[in-house]
Amino acid sequence: MIEIFKMECDVVDICNLKCKYCSHLTSLYETNHYSFEEYKNDVIALSNVLRCDEFSLLGGEPLILGDKLVDYVDVLRACGISKKIRIITNGILMERNAELLKKFDSIWISLYPSKHKEFIERWIDEHRHEYPDINVMQVNDFGEFFTKEILSDEQAESSWRTCGVNDICNTIYKGRYYRCIAAAKFHRFLDEMNIQNVHHEGCNLYQENLEFRLKEYINSNKRLSTCSHCLGGSKRISWEEEGKFYKL
Repeated sequence: MIEIFKMECDVVDICNLKCKYCSHLTSLYETNHYSFEEYKNDVIALSNVLRCDEFSLLGGEPLILGDKLVDYVDVLRACGISKKIRIITNGILMERNAELLKKFDSIWISLYPSKHKEFIERWIDEHRHEYPDINVMQVNDFGEFFTKEILSDEQAESSWRTCGVNDICNTIYKGRYYRCIAAAKFHRFLDEMNIQNVHHEGCNLYQENLEFRLKEYINSNKRLSTCSHCLGGSKRISWEEEGKFYKL
């Protein structure tokens, strides 16, 4: 059985904020592309060969799913893949999902300087005693990641060395295990922009010898081809939104 520290999963692609330079490219999505059935099958397949200390549900904005999110948590509990289940949310929908949030072992709020900030801070202060592990991350800037340009080998190697994917960005998305969320999503937008594409990277969860193949993939020191379109977050940019809010 493979053991790692953290896993995460974008259970929804869309968000109720449109943050510029979102590392998950959420602002470019208009609809959700990862169904519950795909997620359920992927988690169960992975649980046959892997355990992690912490599994995070994020997006996008996971609380957009409302009560449906209970099903996502129940799948994780039933298959026993993780000791601890965490949600990462922007906090805007916390009030209407107060009971749902009690299904999680840990709550992390990415608090942006949006018009909702004061309301979110006030709600957290008033309800903190109801949640044993609630944490706030003040986010005032983003790192710039995605670029349409093809980076030099030296630039791509630098992005790979500094991003720390082995520790925090292990993820599943549409039938594959990825060491980086960018590898799961960049190729789609490169295709749409008719840009020479990187290959569809990731470890297929439904081919034979999954445990052996996944170990090799996780332990490899070779950089991902996706790094050729990733700036590694080295350039910091003040937080702002682009365009309209996603309409719930």
